[in-house]
Amino acid sequence: MISRRTLLATGTATIGVAGLSIPAQAQEASAPLNALFESYFDQTLVRNPERATGLGDKRGQDRWNDDSDAYAAQNLALQVKTNQEVAALAATIKLNPTDALSVRLFDKLTQNAKANAPYRGHAYVFDQHNGAQSGIPTFLANNHTVTNLEDAQAYIARLEAMPEKVGGLLARSADSAAKGITPPRHLYDFVLSNCTNLLSGAPFTETGEDSVFWS
Repeated sequence: MISRRTLLATGTATIGVAGLSIPAQAQEASAPLNALFESYFDQTLVRNPERATGLGDKRGQDRWNDDSDAYAAQNLALQVKTNQEVAALAATIKLNPTDALSVRLFDKLTQNAKANAPYRGHAYVFDQHNGAQSGIPTFLANNHTVTNLEDAQAYIARLEAMPEKVGGLLARSADSAAKGITPPRHLYDFVLSNCTNLLSGAPFTETGEDSVFWS
């Protein structure tokens, strides 16, 4: 089973090294580093309830991610701070190969995040492949499982918060458009078609199959 630490900082490269036999003494030296990665991973799940839901963690399942620029800046600040703490800790202990790779990859991820931050508004919020207009209903249908009353109440809470969620995404899209960042015009019809299909069926219309939100 892949650990949270592996999911957090590494990717397939570390998975290849994780199978190495590490002496008990080295594992003990790794404990503070593991704890730091675990703490950061846990904080990201609290701050990113949609990711938590996708991983089967039901904390925050009644909330959407905060998609604002300010919140994204806070997330980056947390990652940068954690990376500094990781580097400081790594300088005080003898790293085994897995630890060394984790530290390097987390630093690389952090440097990439810092470099990409100024271009956050350059990504299309709505497009025909990965746009929010299809991503949100897919997330609700495939990730937000309902097995008890609490799950159902959380699902309803997310539906009730949809206007605020979509409103924030529309504001981001409008801000990008004001800067001249828009998808090619011929893709608009595909996005509108996605939206029309989602609003077909119960409870939006009296005929046809249930909407994905209702099924």
